[in-house]
Amino acid sequence: MSKKRTPMSTGLVAHMAASAAEPSISSGVFSIPEDVAGGFLDAEEALASKIRSTGAFRVIRLKNGRLVRLTSVYIPSAHVEELTYIHEANIRSKSGVTEETVDDLIGSVRSGGVVMEVLAVRGADTRYGIFDGQRRRYCALLADKGLPIAYTDETEDLSMAELRELSRLANLTRPNSLYDKGLHYARVMKDEGLDVLQAAALFGVHESEVRASQWALEIPLPLYELLPDGTGTGRPTILNLRRTLKLLTKGQVEALILWAQGKEPYPSAPKALADIAAQATELAGEKPKKRTNVNVIAGIEVKQKKGNTFELTLPDEISSQQLFDLLAMLKK
Repeated sequence: MSKKRTPMSTGLVAHMAASAAEPSISSGVFSIPEDVAGGFLDAEEALASKIRSTGAFRVIRLKNGRLVRLTSVYIPSAHVEELTYIHEANIRSKSGVTEETVDDLIGSVRSGGVVMEVLAVRGADTRYGIFDGQRRRYCALLADKGLPIAYTDETEDLSMAELRELSRLANLTRPNSLYDKGLHYARVMKDEGLDVLQAAALFGVHESEVRASQWALEIPLPLYELLPDGTGTGRPTILNLRRTLKLLTKGQVEALILWAQGKEPYPSAPKALADIAAQATELAGEKPKKRTNVNVIAGIEVKQKKGNTFELTLPDEISSQQLFDLLAMLKK
């Protein structure tokens, strides 16, 4: 189904057109036949493929009103040097980064890899010119670690001033989103065989954050694309979307995704959520029924209504008189 979405900026037209023409895994070092990928991908190549397929992105508004899309990608350690270089917009002098100047950073990178994405411009040759994150790239090379990147395409044709503004805004205005954290937590939980409580203890966060980050990954990307903040959207919106999706069957969710792919991005999250909920209701064929708490005790279905009001459904083998007798025993 072709997208009717209006581009967010002149430069983004070319970016989205190019992205639509690309396969899910780009040509070059990540091009591996689907039938053998599962058997031959090492951990880093698999992670790179996974991040590309999830399509995480964020949109940042510059002071001139221009919207710039940053898309996430992961470069395995074996390809960091050949696929990345320092962009001329990088403020730090290339000669100014040495082992001595990264002494405060190299330890954490050696033990846990580069966590925070570097910012880059992707060229037509699929190499990434890093304009923010030179020290992280240097540490990745020293420690033989992969490099997470958030990139904009060179077709955006951003000026030096715009790239530097983008760097400042990306670093100062937005912490890692629940979606980003979800990708990281899920990877570690899978690799280390951890459950939610163990992951929360490992990262020093409350278990609710780990659970919420998992919920963020449940939301289909086409729904995120309708929201102003993309995958950077916050917990209330994610919970709202999750509640809506829980009321639909698998087929209805797929129909909702097709509907979203033909829509333009919304200027506000409330409007997007309202239309998504309305479409979900239409797909379900009726207004979603309010959920009630149901328990089965000794074959008796107990449904909690409101406060101390309950509705009981007896199985055939239990008569109403037997129930009355049981309740009467509570008074003794």
